Amino acid sequence: MVRRVLLALLAVVMGTSLAVASHASAAPAAPHDSYLVTLYGWPDNSPPGGDIAYPQIHQSAGGTGTYDDPITFATDQNELAPGTRVYYPYLKRYFIMEDGCVECSQDWQNGKRHIDLWVGGEGGDSNAVINCEDALTQDSGDVIIDPDPNQPVDSGSIFNSGDNSCYQPGSSAAAKTVNTAKTAKAAPKSDDGNPTAAQLLAKTANCHQVSNGTYDDKNGGQTPICGANGAYFWTSGMAVDCDGQRTATCNENTDCCFYDDTSFHQSDGKPLDAAKLPYVVIPLPSSRWNYGNAGIKGGDVLAVIYKGHVEYAVFGDEGPDDSIGEASYATAKSLGIDPDPKNGGTSDKVTYIVFKNSKASPIENHTSAVSQGRKFAQQFISNN
Repeated sequence: MVRRVLLALLAVVMGTSLAVASHASAAPAAPHDSYLVTLYGWPDNSPPGGDIAYPQIHQSAGGTGTYDDPITFATDQNELAPGTRVYYPYLKRYFIMEDGCVECSQDWQNGKRHIDLWVGGEGGDSNAVINCEDALTQDSGDVIIDPDPNQPVDSGSIFNSGDNSCYQPGSSAAAKTVNTAKTAKAAPKSDDGNPTAAQLLAKTANCHQVSNGTYDDKNGGQTPICGANGAYFWTSGMAVDCDGQRTATCNENTDCCFYDDTSFHQSDGKPLDAAKLPYVVIPLPSSRWNYGNAGIKGGDVLAVIYKGHVEYAVFGDEGPDDSIGEASYATAKSLGIDPDPKNGGTSDKVTYIVFKNSKASPIENHTSAVSQGRKFAQQFISNN
């Protein structure tokens, strides 16, 4: 009896020891985090090309996505240190932190996780590259930090410049890519939230005209500027402005009327970057209407509303004094409007609301524009 008890106790102890040993020998699970996952490539890198801020295993952005050759990604170096590997199950590839990202840093300072993955794109169609980036963006992507080397991999470029095709997650092996060169409209990546587009539009239903006459607009009509408490607004189409910094997206070849300056400049003195910064063009002062006399200044924020979406943009450039309804490439892209400066834009209704004394600081900080925009948009609803 005693022997049986001892044997039983020994079995329990040995079983427990084996279980503990087995548990101890198992590798701890790598941490998972939810991130805003955006993508960038050759045409919209700054400057355009493959330059990276923190070379680790590549001297320029690249990689095939395996554990030994991870693809470059960018973020704030205080969020993930240069050299950090991650695995992104959605794209079945490993990535390594080798570059900086202004928007990621702004999001990190505001408590939001954000990484920007390299897609490639050298020699490909610029619009196709950007469409690929938009198609693969995830607002809440599961990312594994410091992963083990045994995750499943679909290696290779995310964007194929040879045929302008984009990797398709979850597709069969025979159909992993889709041609994006002919995709005219990007999916909206706007600043939707509170207040909503419907709430703002409800306050623009009636126009108290303050302009001395009307302006030509893209939809062929005549548009007045309307006044409200703390704001002015108008409804027109949208033409695409690509003026400002010369980039792979905005230059003399992509825009017949390209001009390498904007009326208002970044904090470093450079013109605004139409390809990256949402901004709106307001007509030059005239006897018809003078924005300065109306209390509007460069850098003041506008809510731009299109088909249920809201994008906050800054007043960044001046246009002809007889026409209205123009915004930067980045504004159009964010709203799902074709951003091609030659043939893009829309003649559908776009509503612009510019808020007095709402300046974003610095003008190139879109996070500041969104913060100011939402605050003044709420005041606009409350006061009208």
